[in-house]
Amino acid sequence: GDHVQRALGKMLTLPERAWRTLAWGWSFALIAAGVANLYVAYEFSEPTWVVYKFASAFALPVLLILSSVAYLAVSGQLPSDPAASSTESSRVANDTDLTTNGAPPP
Repeated sequence: GDHVQRALGKMLTLPERAWRTLAWGWSFALIAAGVANLYVAYEFSEPTWVVYKFASAFALPVLLILSSVAYLAVSGQLPSDPAASSTESSRVANDTDLTTNGAPPP
């Protein structure tokens, strides 16, 4: 998972097993896309291949990202947004301050 981890490691903190699974998944998808590209290039006309390349250039990255997010969500490894949780914590603290007028709870 080294290459995927280097690309996304600053944005995600995941266990080594998750990085390895993502790397294998991305590797398989890219190899399959390469095989499909060769098949279309040699079995179809050049204009068909150009349309295929254009469509797959946009679709493949989107599919890889969506499938990676789905894997992380299903496996429970998708990190929660720390900014949202800190905002929620401060909102709860502010609500507590308002209801107790700053006094400690009884």
